[in-house]
Amino acid sequence: MYLLYLSESGSHGDSKNLVLAGLAIFERGAYWLRRELDLAVQSAFPDSGEVPLRASALRVPQGERPVLPYSQIDGNARRALLERCYHLIAESTHPRLFATVVEKEWAESQHDARDPYEIAFEDLVSRFDLMLVRLHQGGNTQRGLVVASEANYREHAELLGDRILREGTRWSEARNLADVPTFAPAARTRMLQAASLVANAVYGRYEKALSRDFDRIVEKFDRDGDRLHGLTHLTLGSSGCFCPACVSYRASRSFDADGRERPHRPDERRDGERREDYRRPDDRRDDYRRGDDRPRRYPSADDRPRRYPDGDRPPRRYSDDRRDGERRYDDRRGDDRPRRYPSADRPAPRASGERSD
Repeated sequence: MYLLYLSESGSHGDSKNLVLAGLAIFERGAYWLRRELDLAVQSAFPDSGEVPLRASALRVPQGERPVLPYSQIDGNARRALLERCYHLIAESTHPRLFATVVEKEWAESQHDARDPYEIAFEDLVSRFDLMLVRLHQGGNTQRGLVVASEANYREHAELLGDRILREGTRWSEARNLADVPTFAPAARTRMLQAASLVANAVYGRYEKALSRDFDRIVEKFDRDGDRLHGLTHLTLGSSGCFCPACVSYRASRSFDADGRERPHRPDERRDGERREDYRRPDDRRDDYRRGDDRPRRYPSADDRPRRYPDGDRPPRRYSDDRRDGERRYDDRRGDDRPRRYPSADRPAPRASGERSD
């Protein structure tokens, strides 16, 4: 079984982005990564017992005093501990990282205007399920369980998790989840603390352009070949964004697996590829110029209903096509209305000044 540990960052009101991130790890691999993190913390706090990993407390700049027990060591030691934890996550062979960055203005601009946490949660669960599908196709069938950090979104996320397990996500059924998501306090679970470190690094990259810790772990995000599946950036300026997520997505839509450029066909999708469209499935529009893959009202010209079925169209009538005994038609007007007078019955023109009786 694979366990997906999730933590959020940027939930306060003055942030522009909300980040939901974490790591997926095999159940036996979680023990080894937790053991390595425990040893790193014990080396920094030899006399403090169990100390949770909090990125915000370890990042307190020089000159400011953090809360206990982090105030027992100086700023250089705190930074060294943080760098060692990121190094352990990056060098470990067990975890695969996931993160979804939702720009809050982007979420408000959508027609359904859903909560950014709901968008990120559903996106991450679907990508986690997609990873399990790829493992199954490779002969390694596994189930998955989502463990999220307790936060203000817990009640809403529980309802969303029940719906995902029962009905699936917007893109596909969640067939590989063992049960509904569970929630636990991050202070008691080292893996959730590791997930908070990942979320903090991603938040610093997209909110404050601080990429030092993000660059350490970017290669650990889930990917399939050159396609980066584990990192998503939902923003209004995606066409001009050059982050790894946006660059990978644009490249995957422009080139095939052999590196050859392929046409932009909105109805063309690879096997298992998700539809990058966060509209409701029942939102249909007969417009293929926008580049999405929502079906037209009529998928092709052959499916459009015709006024006359093939073979039943009445023959076209021409002005000089007359049946026996049929009156003459006006071929100048091109219609079937008869003239006022047939050719032989038209009266002779009257002379000037002549009055009729």
